Amino acid sequence: MSLLLLLRPADEVLEMKERVAVENLREIKNVLDKNNINYWLDFGTLLGAVRNGKIIEWDSDIDLGTWYGNVDQIISIFSELKNKGFRASVTENKIEIGIRKRGFSLNITIYRKSDDYAWGIWVVPRREVEKLIHWGIAALTPRISTKSRRSSFLCPCCHWN
Repeated sequence: MSLLLLLRPADEVLEMKERVAVENLREIKNVLDKNNINYWLDFGTLLGAVRNGKIIEWDSDIDLGTWYGNVDQIISIFSELKNKGFRASVTENKIEIGIRKRGFSLNITIYRKSDDYAWGIWVVPRREVEKLIHWGIAALTPRISTKSRRSSFLCPCCHWN
């Protein structure tokens, strides 16, 4: 990160970051549309668009989703993306495509269809599995906040209503 960027007011930095993200997304959208590749907003990008009508200011990337059948077509446009200043790569197991420009990432998650379901794959390093399981349990466990004079903490709650 440049020193000039660090010296700017926080609101101005967020505005610049959002502007770069939107410009990158617009360029990617134009290339995908021109090549008739189906895609959609995904994860935090979708949440921000629906909830706030914009990119969530603390989000660190743009997330798109597409079908597995589009992977080869997306790979075929890497040279076009490179000509526009992007760097693009696909994971070895074809579960995600990463695109970067101006220090901002755009990730395309690859989904597969099976009957009436769409599914994607997340690859988690073995050392992170336990943390992920604990995070999932914590996310699904209702909690109540209790406060004492010295601290506040969350406790599991038995009520699911």
